[in-house]
Amino acid sequence: MTEKQSEILAVGLYGSMAKNTDHPFSDVEFDVIPKIDGVNFFVSEIYNGIKYEINYISKNILLDNIRNPGKIDWPETISASLTAKPLYDPTGVFDEFKKEYEQFIKTDFTPFYKNLFVEGIYESMCKFVKAAKYDDESAIRFYAYHYLFDEFICFIFILNKSVITNAATRWKDSLEMPVNFESHKRFINLLMSGDVKDADTVIKSAFDVYSDIETYMKSKGVSTSSEEIHI
Repeated sequence: MTEKQSEILAVGLYGSMAKNTDHPFSDVEFDVIPKIDGVNFFVSEIYNGIKYEINYISKNILLDNIRNPGKIDWPETISASLTAKPLYDPTGVFDEFKKEYEQFIKTDFTPFYKNLFVEGIYESMCKFVKAAKYDDESAIRFYAYHYLFDEFICFIFILNKSVITNAATRWKDSLEMPVNFESHKRFINLLMSGDVKDADTVIKSAFDVYSDIETYMKSKGVSTSSEEIHI
């Protein structure tokens, strides 16, 4: 701050240290909001045995992120700016982020559903189906854990206009969301139980969630496919 204060709007601490849930192996995470627009880069280093992360990101980009739940990682992307503990914030930038979020979630998220489906759910399901088609059990588990697990959870958070505040408990938190599917709960509980030896059970469970998502979108008047090429 001694060197850069004239260039900075705000600095916030986020993650476990901001929530007082840190332990001796926790990293230290900061949002640094510069005064100029269009800045977005990330620094991660180890200093005196402690890993730190500094996310340099402009106010205009963070506000745009809050207003764009058309990306499947939206609940994670905007979480830091909404949950940060201000260390330097003379103009109330972090309060502005919270107010923007509180206003934005009053709007209709339906227009964003199709992009979430096409860019997130459908693309990952295609990879998953390919693995299932070739009976590649290791790939089935890989895509279930590393793609569908996160994307189904994020989709549920977006349907509920909520953000992920704790990565470690996001799966539990997703099960408690008011707008939900029983198929989603079964799928998440199946993976977290570790009982995934039967690949056919994993496949059926994933398809149940996919089917429920399609049905939900159609109930909201959102078509999941098109009859023409859009240029």
